[in-house]
Order: sequence, then C-alpha cells, then structure tokens
Amino acid sequence: MDGNKEYLINNEGKLPTTTAGQSRVQVYEPTKSPKEQIRKHETAWGSATIDGKLGQNHASLMEAIFFHAEDLTKNEDGSVNIIVDPYKVRKALGGGVKEYSYSTMMLYRRDIMKALVELKIKNTDVEISVMTHIIKDIISTSSAKINPLNGKKRK
Repeated sequence: MDGNKEYLINNEGKLPTTTAGQSRVQVYEPTKSPKEQIRKHETAWGSATIDGKLGQNHASLMEAIFFHAEDLTKNEDGSVNIIVDPYKVRKALGGGVKEYSYSTMMLYRRDIMKALVELKIKNTDVEISVMTHIIKDIISTSSAKINPLNGKKRK
C-alpha cells in the first residue's frame, strides 16, 4: 500500500467516515429537511460558512461513501478520488435492509456538489482555511459486478 493510502485509510481498510474538524464546526445541519441558505457556524475550534443545503441525509450519504470506499487515490492538490459501489451505498442508506431510492440519492449528491463550504479550522498555532465543494466530480463507469438480486451483470 502506498503512503497516501496509509495516511487516509484506518486500520480496518476503510476511510474515516468524518473528520474532527468537520464535526466540530458543524458542516451539516442537524435536520433531515435543510433549507437552501447561507449558514454560518462558529465554535471554539473554528468556523464554517455553508452556501447551500446540507443536512443529516447528506451527511449519511457521505459517511456511506467513505465507509464503502473500494479504492482511492490522492491527487496532487489534496483532493481524493474514491471508487464506490453505488449498490452498497444505497443499501447502507436503506439501513442495510432495503435499497435506498437511486433518484433520492442522486438529489442528495447534487445538493452536496452545489454547496460551497468555507472552513476555518483552528489547530494549535495554525489556522487552516479552505473554500471548496465537498464533491467536485462524479464519474460513472460500467461495472463487471454481479447484481446479487438477479444474478446479472450490473449496468
């Protein structure tokens, strides 16, 4: 395993589902029905300005993506490409019992892509400041995986 992956993946072979900074400055609203707005949140650990709509369902989607990451690469700019099986993400969002709606999942992904997030994290002597989108690109590819429900190759 290369050094970049060792840094990003914990000892269970999964990405961490969240970061301390993200949790401490409340990137996601604690509601399942967030409103499209510019929201500012300040704590002792830093501040967040969110221009968009990010709530608990969006947080759950990101956690499922991180948890079910099959592979990742770290880019020179610090961003990360993550390969996931959408079926596993939808199953996780459905509570492990049923598949979550594909169209609803896509709505949440679009909300996450549209939201502009500005974070200022205070870390001992250094303040880290970043303004970005959580998801910049979504690239779909064909898969050779077998659908466990019908035994056919997934599209």
